[in-house]
Amino acid sequence: MNFKKLTFRIQRTNEFLQQNAVKAVNIHITLRNWLSGFYIVKFEQNGSDRAEYGVKLLENLAKNISIKGLSAPELSRCRQFYDTYPQILGLVTQEFKKLVPTDFFEDFTLSNIQKPILGSTTQKLQKDNKNNDLVHFSSIFQSISYTHFTELIKIDDVMKRHFTSC
Repeated sequence: MNFKKLTFRIQRTNEFLQQNAVKAVNIHITLRNWLSGFYIVKFEQNGSDRAEYGVKLLENLAKNISIKGLSAPELSRCRQFYDTYPQILGLVTQEFKKLVPTDFFEDFTLSNIQKPILGSTTQKLQKDNKNNDLVHFSSIFQSISYTHFTELIKIDDVMKRHFTSC
């Protein structure tokens, strides 16, 4: 190997691994924001002390968690992100198990992802559609950033949003 090859290999290695690091950070931030939205929605639906926080929930939450980038408006976007893409729960519980410890869901029932008992062709087709959706969401989840998702959630038409993300 000559000096020129050495410099080329080090540069390519750096570029490749740096791109993978950026991709990993994007996936984790997207996952963090989706999970934050999930937790907020579940708290609003079932939280035993939710009345205590009332309409100021997001402001109180942002103040108490003190996490850079998770202000009240951003927490609102996280909630909207979860509402728009509840299907990501299937990714979190199947494909991204290694990224999220199971105790992240200890206060929540995940009955909506239990395997259905199939009794008809229609149910099988619906199951196949859900699997195709998971493949689609897995693909976009790993290829676009949370900022792109915040743009997609502004699209009201589900079909337009689906094809815009392709």
